[in-house]
Parts: sequence; structure tokens; C-alpha cells
Amino acid sequence: MPNIDRDFMWLSNLDTKRRNNYLEPELDDKTHFIHAVEEDIISNAIYLDFALRYIPIDTIGMSSSCRTIMEALILIEASDSGMIPGENYKRFRDEYVFIEYSNGKRLFELLPDYAGEGSFKKLSEEYDSLSKKYCDELGLKQSEFARFAKDPMFVFFKKGDHSLEDFNYLVKKFRPDWIDNYHFLGMEIHPRFLRDEKLEKKERKQVKELSISMLTKAVGYLKEKYKKEMEEGEAKSLTETVNDPLYYGPWFIPINKEIEVFQAFLAHAVMLPTVSDSYTLYTMEKLTYLYYGMESMAILGFSEHAAMKFKSAIELISYYYLIEKAKDGLDAFNALKEAFRVSSEIQYRQLLNENNQDFETLFDRLKAVYESYYQKRYHATFDEFKDNICHNGKYFFSENKSFSYRKLVQTFLEDYLGGNELDRRNILCVYDTSIDMEHAGGYLMESSIGPWEQNCQIVMKFFQDFFLIWMSDVISTKRDAGESTEELEKCMKAYQAMTNLFEELRAAAIETHR
Repeated sequence: MPNIDRDFMWLSNLDTKRRNNYLEPELDDKTHFIHAVEEDIISNAIYLDFALRYIPIDTIGMSSSCRTIMEALILIEASDSGMIPGENYKRFRDEYVFIEYSNGKRLFELLPDYAGEGSFKKLSEEYDSLSKKYCDELGLKQSEFARFAKDPMFVFFKKGDHSLEDFNYLVKKFRPDWIDNYHFLGMEIHPRFLRDEKLEKKERKQVKELSISMLTKAVGYLKEKYKKEMEEGEAKSLTETVNDPLYYGPWFIPINKEIEVFQAFLAHAVMLPTVSDSYTLYTMEKLTYLYYGMESMAILGFSEHAAMKFKSAIELISYYYLIEKAKDGLDAFNALKEAFRVSSEIQYRQLLNENNQDFETLFDRLKAVYESYYQKRYHATFDEFKDNICHNGKYFFSENKSFSYRKLVQTFLEDYLGGNELDRRNILCVYDTSIDMEHAGGYLMESSIGPWEQNCQIVMKFFQDFFLIWMSDVISTKRDAGESTEELEKCMKAYQAMTNLFEELRAAAIETHR
């Protein structure tokens, strides 16, 4: 087990030093790139350090940070191997322009006064100039540029050679023994629904073991290069930090307590007269601990994790909403839930070294839901349906292969936010930014400074409105009208206590931000 207290102190020391000199002009292009990628390691190691101590069943948040550290360490190996041409490092200094322009342009189309002057106008002009330069340099068409420029692999591209598609290639090349775990983590950060207790225990065990392993590797790598910088500084240990009466001490105990109380009341509320809604309980638990990790990091000053983890949070929210509000009524609701559960269990068994497991029972259940619901709606045989369900965690929503996670989130927002186009584009801008932050490549450092810091506040407000209000309302409607509402009244009191607390927390976080 890593030394949680010491590692948090060392990582915080290095984080402070790195952020203080990150934008110094004397840093050469390669050092600038490596420092940014190392910040991916530092920040996510801090998240793992905190989560292992306080929220060890936050499987989504820890998996996200594990995967980012894994990618960052491999990027550094690729750099050390000479795989990145020396002149390409200059691109990283420009890459934030491509990412922020691409993510923000749809939002600022609705804000003509702001977009016509000031920072976004300057960003647009920089984008136009740089896109022409790099299209000429790399032999790209303008229509291709937007997609390639946001890719973490952009720093590798050469003229006429844009074949490096994703991190899978780099993992297989530099750390082939990591590839199964890399695929597992990639699945873990997307929505899943498990009711098999043994399988869920195995999932949690693997996430915890990977978190310990990646935290150990992260601290080991950093200590080898920056031992003196890590050991010298004013940062406190994790225990001292969360108990510091000046800043954090008053917050962590009540926030943990209120979240657990709220979750307990919600759990009681979804117990229907004859059956419990296990899908709601499962989703609620995942969101509770993910929310706790995001909010806790914001209090500690690492607000980038509120935005970074938002991708996983809003995808999970979108699944819940689109299943709960199934357009075709109860038949669709039951079919979507069953297909989601079977799809999740099959994929977990495949990745948790259970390939010899007898899948016949799962396939029988899948065939039943196919024949009762999907056969009439999908242009697919059962074998085709089964193959897609086994490999695609969105297929039960749509047989359209272009139905991406982004399209799924967009569909949710269009229904949930109705005609409020500005709010929809605002949330999609944060979602797109979250995707770029979550992959290693150094963008986390850029997105954690300046105006993009506001993402943290947008994220937590949206999360509260949906998780604490909308879900509560949905759960309350599931109870028979004649039943006692005493538990629900307690539930809403707990909710009010939480919202009051979080308002105080946000104010404190602004003052204590690193």
C-alpha cells in the first residue's frame, strides 16, 4: 500500500512548484510538453491518494485517474524513445488554441457580443492562422484539421503520415502487459449496470489494485526525477490537510455525513411495495461517490477533477434519464434496463478473465429481450444483435453505429433542458473539455487556469440540480400515493442541508484554490 500521507504531501509540493513555473518562457518546447504531461500524472495521483483513503469504492473516478496516469507514463516513454520528432514539440504550445476553439465555438455562436471581441475573437484569429500553417506543414485538408488537431496524437504526426489513431497503439508498443487493464479501465469509466454481487466485488477489487499500482508507479517515476522538489515544500500531509481547522477541517466530516444520510434516505425511498428498483440504487451509488470525489477535490483546490470527471458523470446521468424516460413506455423501460444489464455483465466477464464462464444463461436472457422488443425495431438478426451487445455499451439505445456517447449526451440534454439552447451548448462545451482533460496529453494543465476554471462551478451546479433534485422527484413519484411520506420529507431535509453546505464549500474553495 502506498504511503498515503507522505505521497499527498510530496505530490502537492511538486504540483505547487510546477504550476508556479509552467508558463515561464525559458522552458524549451520539449520540457514544456513533458511538464504538462507530468501534471496529468501529479494531479491524478493526488486524486487516487485521496480516493484510496476516503472513497475506495469510487470505481469510476479512480479508473479515470488510473487510465490518465497510464497514458501519461506511456507518452513520456514515447518521447524518451525519440518517437516524437524534436520540431513537433512546438505544436503543444499551440494545441490549446485548437481544443478551446473547437469546444467553445458552438457556445460562443450564441454570444455574439462576447464572441465578437475580447478573448474568443483573439482565439478565433489564432485558430485560423495556425490551422493554415499546420495544414500546409502536414498535408491536411482544412476539413480534416479540426478532428486531427484535437487528437492527443497530434504531436506525433508527420507530413502525409497521420496513421497513429489512438493510445491503444502506444500501449501495445511500449507496455503490452498493460493492454488488458487499459481496456478494462476504458470500459469502467463508461456507464455499466451490475447486479451480480460476486462480479461487482471482483470489479471493485481490480480497480483498487490498479489504483494502488498506478499511484505507486506515478510517485516512483516522479520521485526518481524530482525527489528534492517533492520533499522540500510547505504542503501538509493528507490527514493534516483535511483536518486543518483554518480551511478544510469543518467541511469533510459534514459533507461525508450528509451525502451518506441523503443516499440512505433515497435508497429507502426506492423500495417499492413489492420490489426494489435496483437500477436506480446502482446508479445512485455510483453518482454519490463520484460526486463526493469531485466536490472534495474542488474543496482541496484541485477543481480540474470536477470538470475532468464530468464526462463519466453526465454519461451515467444520460443513461439513467433516457431509460427512466423511455419514449415507448414500460415495455421500453424494461427492455432497455435488461439489455443494459446483460450487456454490462457479458463485457465485464470478458475483461475480468472469465472467458471460460458459461454465458448461456446471459445469452438466453438476451434472446428473450430481443424477441420481445428489439426484433421488431432493429434491422438485425439475433446473432448480429448479440455480437453488438457484447462489444458496444450503447447499442441497446440505437442500432445506428454513429450513435456516439456525445450524441447520447446531446439527446439527453435536448430533452432534459428543453428549449434552453444556451444551457445545452454550455454543458456540451464542458463535456467536450472534460473528454480532452481526461486523456493524457497535457491539456489538463491548460484547462485548469484562466477562464476555463469556471467549468468547476458549471459542473457542480448541474450535478446538484439533476442528482439531488430531479432524481429525488422521480423516486418520490414511484411510491404509492397512500404510503407515508415521512422518509421522503427527511430525504428532502437532508437535501436542503447538503445544498446549504455546498454553497459554503464553494465559497471556501474559491479562497483556498491552489
